[in-house]
Amino acid sequence: MSAETALSIAKDTARNAPDAAIEIIEALLEEHQSGNQDSVYVQSQYILGLAAFYKGNFLASAHYYETALNTAYSEQHEDFAERCYNNLGLNQQKLGNEEGALLSFTQSARLAQTRGDSFSVYQTYINIGFLYTELLDYPKAFHYLNQAADYFGRSEDAYYLGLAWQNMGVAYSSTQQKENAIAYLEKAIHQFDELSAGYDRTQAQLDLLNVLIEFGEARRASQLLRTVKADIDEAAPLYFKATIHFVEARLLKQTGKWEQSATHLGQALHLYREAGDQRGVMMTFWELALLEGMKKQFSVQSVYLDSFWKHVNLSFNEQKASAASEYESIFNLYKKESEIKTIKIALARQRMISLGSIALAILAVGMIIIIMLRRSIQEKNKGLFSLNKQLLKESPIARPPAPNEENQSEATEEEAKFQALFEEVHSQVVKEQLYLDKDLTIDRLAYKTGINSTYLSHAISTGNDSNYNNYINQLRVKEAQKLILDPVKRKLGIEKIASLAGFSSKNTFYKQFKKHTSMTPGEFEKMSR
Repeated sequence: MSAETALSIAKDTARNAPDAAIEIIEALLEEHQSGNQDSVYVQSQYILGLAAFYKGNFLASAHYYETALNTAYSEQHEDFAERCYNNLGLNQQKLGNEEGALLSFTQSARLAQTRGDSFSVYQTYINIGFLYTELLDYPKAFHYLNQAADYFGRSEDAYYLGLAWQNMGVAYSSTQQKENAIAYLEKAIHQFDELSAGYDRTQAQLDLLNVLIEFGEARRASQLLRTVKADIDEAAPLYFKATIHFVEARLLKQTGKWEQSATHLGQALHLYREAGDQRGVMMTFWELALLEGMKKQFSVQSVYLDSFWKHVNLSFNEQKASAASEYESIFNLYKKESEIKTIKIALARQRMISLGSIALAILAVGMIIIIMLRRSIQEKNKGLFSLNKQLLKESPIARPPAPNEENQSEATEEEAKFQALFEEVHSQVVKEQLYLDKDLTIDRLAYKTGINSTYLSHAISTGNDSNYNNYINQLRVKEAQKLILDPVKRKLGIEKIASLAGFSSKNTFYKQFKKHTSMTPGEFEKMSR
């Protein structure tokens, strides 16, 4: 058998029979002793990387791709280097190295675009979209995933369209859009089933399992879990085996079987560690902490939480932690965007943590968001929810408080007139619920109230101590809170509630809700159950 034939067979079998592919490559390398810079050796490293990835050994896989990239062959063959960078990024993401993953995906897309290879650019967009989902930057996630889905839909590439749908389902789940999440994941599963892509189908099924459990669909989750377990055999990747235990533990916890849940989490932890999956280890510690909290074993919970934070900060040295602390204080102030050359990966940035360290900044911000959200899930959210609910009860439409006597005495006669004008306008806006009009502009409101728009703007500024947009969004957020607290209206879903409250844009709704309540709509909805 020629070396070219052996390489081709090994590459074709790496996904579904990784052990067989490894045997072929090892035999080939034993026979082929030309050196570590020739094409056979370098392509063998690439295939070993594929096989290790599908076995769930991400550390080994990353090592093989790094070895392949560190060769003259890789420098001379940009198409080969582009594939190596893309696959290296996938491993780095699995290992919790978002900084490295972003750099690798960026390099992959840059090389593909230089060669005019649109297919590979959009293939990388899928991975970038999923990375942004994990960093909780959903607008960027949907930006890249939608572009990839459009491209592969037009080019009728069923496999990569399925991957785009799968990752869109995960992103929709993260933004609490249950129906969209389930629909896209089911489409992806059907697509992979049609293509006999067993590995990808199982991965999508595991994603769907987590979504069903997240949204309390215990019966559907149990049925799907039985199907997936029947398809998993001893040769399955460690990652799959670990995730089966992980999702089964979540399901058992949801149904009150805490001891069985703890057993499965222990098995998941062992397998994730064996696979080198740091993110899996981290999330398993988090689930163990939640479980011990439910059992009121707070001393044990504290141990698991310490382990969780230790893994969150695993890749942080003191310098990075210091930089992260600085970034936390300025994160909400910056929205300036810049473009990485040739592929327009919009990286939020205001200052560089170190010279040329855009990727490090993104890592720091991403990890901070994760830490901040994780910390807010319990005590902070409970406090915020109680406060928001109390404020809503005391002031259903968030009417701004009237000036106190001291301020009243200091106000000029003109300010007093504008204050009175605001109270008159506010009364009409609330009574007629004008803020529910998605197309309501200050000129439109001026027409409805019969007041000059300049005067109206000044009145809002005086009476509400804010501008027109902020004032109207305050009222819309309070309306959304009322709808979420209504057990019947809550079932309509967050997206419908946003529309009913007067928001024309989902992104604007999320941003304004967070601004006025310090919680996301999903967090507020969870706390209201």
